[in-house]
Amino acid sequence: QLARLGVGPSDRVAILGSPHPRWLEADFATLCLGGISVGIYPTLTPEAVRYQLGHSGAKVLVCESDADIARVRPALADLPDLHIVRWDFPEEPTDLEAFRARANAVRPSDPCAIFYTSGTTGDPKGAVITHAAMLSVCHATRKPIPVAPGERSLVFLPLAHSLQRMVAYRGLLEEVTAWFVPSLDQVAATLPLAKPSVLATVPRMLEKIKAGIEAMVAKRPPVSRRIFAWAIAVGLERSRAIEAKKPLSRSLAARWAIADRLVFRTVRQRFGGELRLFACGGARLDPEVGRFFHAMGITVCEAWGLSETCAPATLNSPDDFRFGTVGKPLDGVELRLEPDGE
Repeated sequence: QLARLGVGPSDRVAILGSPHPRWLEADFATLCLGGISVGIYPTLTPEAVRYQLGHSGAKVLVCESDADIARVRPALADLPDLHIVRWDFPEEPTDLEAFRARANAVRPSDPCAIFYTSGTTGDPKGAVITHAAMLSVCHATRKPIPVAPGERSLVFLPLAHSLQRMVAYRGLLEEVTAWFVPSLDQVAATLPLAKPSVLATVPRMLEKIKAGIEAMVAKRPPVSRRIFAWAIAVGLERSRAIEAKKPLSRSLAARWAIADRLVFRTVRQRFGGELRLFACGGARLDPEVGRFFHAMGITVCEAWGLSETCAPATLNSPDDFRFGTVGKPLDGVELRLEPDGE
C-alpha cells in the first residue's frame, strides 16, 4: 500500500503506535522503498504530532488504530496532502522482483530514519540517521554484548526511540526471538512466558522493579526478611569482587550459591528464570540499582549515547564494567572530554 501511495526514495513515512510487529513491517516497507521512517511517540499530543509531521515533511502517517487517527486528525487539517492509513491494511499482491530491485537500489549513505529528540532548548530536533550509521552501531555493540541466535527478548520501549529501534534491528540480524509488549502494564505478565535472556531498558523501569521486589519482601515474615537481607549482603560482596575483577574466595562462592538457592533463583523466576543481562540507557542509572540486580545474578550494562549516534556511543560489557560509569567507546566512536569533565 505504501508503494501505491507513491512512497519512493527520500519520502518520509511517519509511524505512530505501540510496540508491535506491524510497526516494524511498516518501517521495513518504507526502508525497502528507499523512504525514511519517522517514529512518532503514541503519547504525544496531537499538536506535537502535527509539528513533527510538518517539520519532517511526512508523506504518509501510518497509525495503529482508528482511535489514534481520530485523536490526531483534527490537528492535521493544514496538511491536506498527508495520507493517513492504519497499519493493518489489507495485504496486496507484490511484484517481488520489482520490490527487490527497489530495495537493492538503496545505498548505505541514504537516510533511513529521523529520530525526534527534545534536546535542551526549543522545538524537538530531528536527527537524521543513515543506513550505514545504524548498521555500524548494530555491529559495534555485538563485541561488548554478544547475543546468540535463538535467545529471547522483549520489545516494550517505544519503537520511535533510537535505543529500541537499534535493538530491534540487531535482534533481526542475530535471529533473536522477540516478544512485543504493547503496554508497560503487560511487561510483568509477559516475562514468565517469554523467558527473555537479555532486555534493553531504561533506569526508571529498573527502579520500579527494585521497589516492587523490596515491597514484596517487606510483607514477608521477619525470618524471610532477614534471609533476604543476608542474601543481598552476600550478593553485593560477590558483585564488588567481580566488578574489581578479583577471584571469588571459596567461602564467598559457597555463600552465594546458598543465597541463590534460597532467594535469588526465586526472584529471577519472576523474570522468566533465564534473564542474564539488562542493557540500560536513556538516563543516569543509580549505581546502587545496578548493584542490586547484579547481587542477584543479573548484570546491568549501562550505556550512554544520543539520538544522533543511533543510541549507544559507549557501553559497559558483562566482562568489563564499573557501576556508575557508562563504559567505553564503541568501535568507531571518538570521544573528547571538556575541561569541566563533560
